[in-house]
Amino acid sequence: MKDWQQTHEISMAVQTAEIRLRHADMRETLFATCNLINIARGQSIITVTPFAAHEIMSGERADQPIGEVKIRLDKRQMEINAMLPQQAFDRLIRYIRPASTRPAVIKVDVDEALAVSVDGDLRIDEEMTLNISDMSITLPIR
Repeated sequence: MKDWQQTHEISMAVQTAEIRLRHADMRETLFATCNLINIARGQSIITVTPFAAHEIMSGERADQPIGEVKIRLDKRQMEINAMLPQQAFDRLIRYIRPASTRPAVIKVDVDEALAVSVDGDLRIDEEMTLNISDMSITLPIR
C-alpha cells in the first residue's frame, strides 16, 4: 500500500526553451518542455505569454488565476499556460537566455490539491484543469 500526500505544487526542470512569435502581431511567447520533478514519469509543455501592465492597474487581472494546468488521463504530459505582466516577462527572457549547465526550475502552485504517492505517482480519476495561483522560476547562475 502506498502512502499518499497532498500537494498544491508542480515542480519542473526545463529541458528546452524557445521564444515563439505569433503571426499577426509578432508577440513573443515563451515555450518550454520540462520534466516533472515531484511527479514521477511525466513531462509538461509550458507556454508563458505576457500581458500589458494596464490590465493589472484597471483591475482586469486582480485576484484572477495567472494560468491553468491541464492534466489528461491518456497522456503523461501536462499542458501549462501561464501569463506574466509584460515587464516580468521581458525580465524572465533576459535572464533565461544565457546557457547554463543546470536547468532552470519552474514551480507552479495550483488551486486544488493533487494526490501524489511517496514514489511520485499521481492519482487522478478524470481529466483535470487546475488554476495556477502562483509561479516561480529558479534560474541557475553558475
